[in-house]
Amino acid sequence: MGLVHRDLASGRRGFADTMTVLKQLRAFLKLDRELNEHLKALGVDVALGRDGAEQRMRDWLRQHE
Repeated sequence: MGLVHRDLASGRRGFADTMTVLKQLRAFLKLDRELNEHLKALGVDVALGRDGAEQRMRDWLRQHE
């Protein structure tokens, strides 16, 4: 998660690509249930364009600096 955050924060990867990486993490790696559900909920909020969803995802990733 730290690498995903660094790539987003540095501009190496944009937000849409970051979301793709997070979806791939959920699809291809066994994550603990809590992390999987949290990423899923944030991803749904972003996909539906809910207010503040992108910022919530950025804030969540920031904790993994």
